[in-house]
Amino acid sequence: MNGQSTDVAPGGHRCTQLPSDDASYHPAVMPREAPQRTWKVLFWIGPGIVTTASVIGSGELIAVPVLGAKVGFAALWLIVISCLVKAVLQDQLGRAAIATGHPTLTLIDMLPVGRWRVNWLVWAWFGVYVAVTFQLGGIVAALAQGLSLLMPQLTTIGWTVVAVAVGVLLFVKWPRGMILNRLGRYPFLEYASKVLVLSLTVTGIASFVFLQGSPNAIALGDLKRGLLFDMPTGGFAIALAAFGITGAGTVELIMYPYWVCKKGYQRRCGPNDGSAQWRQRARGWCKVLRWDVYGSMLVYTTVTLIFYLLGAAILHPTGTVPEGIDTIRLIGETISYSFGPTGFLVFLLCASFALFSTYHVLTTHKINVLEHFIAMVRHGGTHKHVENTRLYNIIAVCMPLLYGGLAIGIKAPVVLVIIGGVAQTAFLLPIVATVLYHRYKTLRRPLTSSRPMDVVLWVSSAVIVLVSGYLIFTRIA
Repeated sequence: MNGQSTDVAPGGHRCTQLPSDDASYHPAVMPREAPQRTWKVLFWIGPGIVTTASVIGSGELIAVPVLGAKVGFAALWLIVISCLVKAVLQDQLGRAAIATGHPTLTLIDMLPVGRWRVNWLVWAWFGVYVAVTFQLGGIVAALAQGLSLLMPQLTTIGWTVVAVAVGVLLFVKWPRGMILNRLGRYPFLEYASKVLVLSLTVTGIASFVFLQGSPNAIALGDLKRGLLFDMPTGGFAIALAAFGITGAGTVELIMYPYWVCKKGYQRRCGPNDGSAQWRQRARGWCKVLRWDVYGSMLVYTTVTLIFYLLGAAILHPTGTVPEGIDTIRLIGETISYSFGPTGFLVFLLCASFALFSTYHVLTTHKINVLEHFIAMVRHGGTHKHVENTRLYNIIAVCMPLLYGGLAIGIKAPVVLVIIGGVAQTAFLLPIVATVLYHRYKTLRRPLTSSRPMDVVLWVSSAVIVLVSGYLIFTRIA
């Protein structure tokens, strides 16, 4: 975020613009045409995979199997909707990032609502940010549980301390030239995310295939019952959390434009001079963005459905609902039911990597966005944002310590993850408002979506509002 610039956004607010953090970025080769061949387009995707890596640990590995164990196949419809409808919001937020170069907090702050320093929706986001801190505490707790099962030489508390210490080393900005300083940058996050997402996807698919050869094989009738829009009593809290964090959850939707800016899609379009060349470049990079959004949607939808079905097929019939310090062990035993003892070890290894990936990606984002939020509040949203390294490092030290304290103090990763998930579901409504505002107030051709996609956007927005409202109202009632 060094050397950030500002632009005046609609409504007169001066907004932060993030520079590219991609290793291949260099002003001498900017702007540039988007790749046309499919294999070259695939090479340029990345923000969506980083976003997927951030959600796998909390959603797919924890909340989804627990929901399956709690309600069986009855919530399958909710998981499908959750994964599919939010991708179009992610697409629109990515287009707004390409059009403006601004991260999501700035996009939210542009909305014409009441404000004190920043608008009220940004303050509401801060409440979600606090709640998601509990979610990260649950991820650290689950990571420590997995590592203690893999390497029992250290207790869960011991591995929590190790996770906190490693986090501080990774997240702090060290002097230039130190290798630790490169581990928190976007290129490393992208490469690591691709490896970790691939490993967990392969593990999940293999587990599902082996499950179909066992007595707990999933029948077509099970899937039909899961699509009847029914929800048994007692599953609402977990369902509410799962809807917020599965697929591209609220945090991931807020995070995605940040990674788009870091990847440098907007800078590769070049300044909007209204020329035919700019329109061609913008159209090309929007195509890359679509591949990134919907390709990652295919990955996280596959992983989410597999782990939900595993929980519903294996844990639900026994009445076993993972919670407390046994969460990762019970979910691992779900995998070992298909794979055998070797599968249990493979799952623990993949799960530990995936949970650490979530811990790494989410915390890196949370540090940057909190530093940005503090700057916005201090300057009333009209400022030239120059990163405050001292403040950044203070946050980078405090965050892992706070997560570790939550993990040790509460010792219930499911509860912590659900707290964050419920808050994320509630904030989906302001995200929908932000997307629709920028679709019609900020985006201009060729960055606008087609009319059929606009219909999909409105339908998806309506579904999110209805499902979120239904789950929140039912839970309150």
